Amino acid sequence: MTTTVAKFRKDSYPDEVANRLEAAKDRSVPGKAGFFGFEYSELVIVLGGMIEFAPEIPELERRKILNKATFDAGGKGKITPTLLLQSCRKQETEYLRRPLTAFRLFTGVSLASVHTLPSIRIGSSGITFNPKAPVARRHRARLYDDAKFSLGFDLPTQYMDVSVTVKTKSPFEGAQRALDAIDLARATWNLALNRAKDWRISSGKPRPVNEILLGPFHTMHNEDGSLATESWWYDPSYSGRGCTQCDGQPVT
Repeated sequence: MTTTVAKFRKDSYPDEVANRLEAAKDRSVPGKAGFFGFEYSELVIVLGGMIEFAPEIPELERRKILNKATFDAGGKGKITPTLLLQSCRKQETEYLRRPLTAFRLFTGVSLASVHTLPSIRIGSSGITFNPKAPVARRHRARLYDDAKFSLGFDLPTQYMDVSVTVKTKSPFEGAQRALDAIDLARATWNLALNRAKDWRISSGKPRPVNEILLGPFHTMHNEDGSLATESWWYDPSYSGRGCTQCDGQPVT
């Protein structure tokens, strides 16, 4: 196990960020911190560029750690670089101590569900097409119903269901690894399909060059099919079958 290494980079100036976070703090509720304005998100990004984390901490987890650190520090009094770093180190240690856990991402690809495809492995990730998973499908459908108003689109009905199994320390890390695996598989297939085409004519609404697209909505599940998190991942540019590749954006 890597020892905790969260620390400020030598060329950083965390006092300025801490002071600006303190100025943006909402003090209306004693003992709790909130933040005003759009500057908060920018300050968290800047703070993230100042701190070195253990290499095992994935990007999404780093963002969660940084956001929690600002609220932790703000709730303890005046925000200082020391308080910010203490919270980051505590969360980093907790993350590194977590055991590896099996998760399963559910999504879809633009292949007809009547096809029969064998399961494949991409690195340590296992990809199954048309999986038999009634429990996961039921939980996924409920989460989509809750998210539908925010999403603003209906799920495509002709896509093939796909599940990707991974072993990671959190569902957020697992989602990123699973999406990377299915994207690599799609890239291989699309490369083979595109190399067989000498030319292409397009008119009207632009369509993607690639034929095999990723579905617009993804959920993370435990081994028993229950939801590993109430967060969901989506493609904000999806507008029908001709959607662009999902950017893996999680929403809670």
